[in-house]
Amino acid sequence: MNSKQNLIALALGALFLISAIAYYFYDESKNQKKNDPHIHLGQNSDASMPSDAGSATSSSVTGKTVPPNHDALMNIQLLKDQLLKNPNDLEHLIQLGNLLYDSGDFKNAIEPYGKALAINSSNNDVRNDYAVCFFNSGNAEQAIKELNTILVSDEKNITATFNMGIIHSNIGKMELARSYFLKVIKLQPNSEFAGKAKSMLGSLK
Repeated sequence: MNSKQNLIALALGALFLISAIAYYFYDESKNQKKNDPHIHLGQNSDASMPSDAGSATSSSVTGKTVPPNHDALMNIQLLKDQLLKNPNDLEHLIQLGNLLYDSGDFKNAIEPYGKALAINSSNNDVRNDYAVCFFNSGNAEQAIKELNTILVSDEKNITATFNMGIIHSNIGKMELARSYFLKVIKLQPNSEFAGKAKSMLGSLK
């Protein structure tokens, strides 16, 4: 055999050896996956959760049957359970209202907010959210009533003033809406609320 043929033979031998090694590791990798009990678990796994899996507040629960708002729903249920034991727990009432509000469930947020205000009627932050819930549930009249309650005790409450402008613009009372937006700008001319009020004034007919 000449030197050229020797080189070709060596090259073929090396290629064969590399292929054999690659196949070995590929086969071992398949065997490891087959024998590893955790390899198939993951977000799209159909495997059912074990009965003792995690706490209700865990954020690690995965699976295609778990809704994207799973944690919020679990927290809402936990708060409801706590309130069954202590219905007048002010902190939990507000937390429940906030969770329902944040999830867009305005109608059901009304009850815990209302109970919280029955305990502490001076919490204007809660009352503002309470008013928004009424408005988003189709009860603009009650929303205005709640905002007026805030403005009686705190006439410079910027959130209530701005919300009054929004609600009146939505029910077609443009002049009243304009007056509230102008008041927002006067109260806090450099605030984010003022910027939004100016935008709303530009859109009023």
